Amino acid sequence: MAQKNSEKRKRQYQEINEYRDLLQAPDRFEPGFTGKTIVGVLFIAFIMTPGQMYLSLVTGIGIGEAAQWVTVILFLEIAKRSFTTLRRQEIFLLTYVASQLIVRAETGTFLQLIWRQYFVGSQEAARFGLQQKLVNLKFMGYGWFSPSLDSEAIIERTFFHIDWVLPIALLVVGIIVSRVTWFTSGYVLFRLVSDREHLPFPTAPQSALASMALAEESGSEEQTWKWPCFLIGATIGLVFGLIYVGVPALTETFADKKVTILPIPFADLTPMLGRFVGATPIAISFSLAPIFAGLLLPFWSVMGSFAGVLLFMASSPLLHHFGFMPRWVPGMGAVQTQITAGVDFWQPFGMGITLAVAIISIKQVMRAGRERREDRANKEKPDTCGHPDCSQPAQVRGYCIKHLNRGDFPLWICLSLFFIGAAYPIFLAKTLFPVLVSTSLLLVILLIAFVYAPIMSFVSARLDGLIGQNIQIPHLHDATVFLTGYRGLEIWFVPLAGSDFGGGAETFRIIELTGMRFTSLLKAELVMVPIVLGASLMYWSFLWK
Repeated sequence: MAQKNSEKRKRQYQEINEYRDLLQAPDRFEPGFTGKTIVGVLFIAFIMTPGQMYLSLVTGIGIGEAAQWVTVILFLEIAKRSFTTLRRQEIFLLTYVASQLIVRAETGTFLQLIWRQYFVGSQEAARFGLQQKLVNLKFMGYGWFSPSLDSEAIIERTFFHIDWVLPIALLVVGIIVSRVTWFTSGYVLFRLVSDREHLPFPTAPQSALASMALAEESGSEEQTWKWPCFLIGATIGLVFGLIYVGVPALTETFADKKVTILPIPFADLTPMLGRFVGATPIAISFSLAPIFAGLLLPFWSVMGSFAGVLLFMASSPLLHHFGFMPRWVPGMGAVQTQITAGVDFWQPFGMGITLAVAIISIKQVMRAGRERREDRANKEKPDTCGHPDCSQPAQVRGYCIKHLNRGDFPLWICLSLFFIGAAYPIFLAKTLFPVLVSTSLLLVILLIAFVYAPIMSFVSARLDGLIGQNIQIPHLHDATVFLTGYRGLEIWFVPLAGSDFGGGAETFRIIELTGMRFTSLLKAELVMVPIVLGASLMYWSFLWK
């Protein structure tokens, strides 16, 4: 019986093992945070970031991932002409820093404050009588949401004013706390789903192999198939980008007539096919991203997504016929159909699916733990660490965590910091709204922070490790506000915990595959936070002025 169960488990995890074996973690881990990384951080923050900001304001789109790869390739060329090389660990950390700096400097910091003052002075806020209520959100006599419209800070369009001190202070503390919770939760989840469950993370080798390919071009590693493959992918993206975005932009600029070869962002077939397949958004996207994602993801993950699409298309007309989607009418486009059908049926249905996945995942983890205990019990002698002077049990690839030399952190410190970070929104809510946040509401926030958020982060990390996709309950904040029964403006500004940190586990898996020590990521985070805050303050002040 035990042998039959063992064979069943082997068949069940055969595809998982195949994906996990696509790229093995190295035996030696090296630091990636060096002086070159610091120069890269400064270059990205003060040269690439303002270009991204300006492009997003003028065109509504950003340069996205192109910025990080352009930056790294530029550094490669400079390094070769300086008779030096960049290791794969340094290259990966540069790409990570580029993506994090550009995203955070564009949307996560002082742009939020500009949006606040714009909203306070908007016609919508005046029409609904919200202007004075928003300005009256104060702590110890100082406004923490936005200065009043007659403040010199708004008239002069400057952040360097006393009326912005409290909003900026709360913003900075919030960013620091969010990075601490992301880092600690990502590491703990990585230890759970990668080290213990050995999940494959099918999309992680892609990022690791890209860094290795650039390392080969830099000259720090032996030439293999990776660099030619990287060039082929870059060429395909360059040609497609020229056809998809370049031709419309160039013809509109120089020929005064926009020529669109492929519809942007998609070809909407819903108004035409809605009479046959009612309440179903049907559109054809010409982006290459889903195609290449399908080439990378596990087969049954793609087949499951395909089956879900077919089931969605078959069931939507029936649901509309029986009155479950009353707001949809023929002639609506894909976006309108997506919104109406989602609100009427599919978003609540997705919440139920998410809860079911959470229950199944927890059950599978418990079963996997029981199976591991059975396997260890059947062994005559447990494996010990491969280090000659260590007798501790082997935990990862034949070594204990200490002698694996990955730069691991004590789990108790990470868990303590995570719970401190999770408690910060609760403390902030009680401080800013001492009367509104009653005992019952405080209990709700505690359950979201310390029960819902850890469980959903674990489920998200586990799905990411299995099929490369995440899942989360939509509109959680809105639903929580409605269920509390509170009315008025203040309840919408109460900071409710419940972020999904599941994506951080894959980041640590990529780091492991590149052979970089985890301490290098910590050093990069410590350097990036003050730089991104300084750069964001400087550039958004200039653009707002």
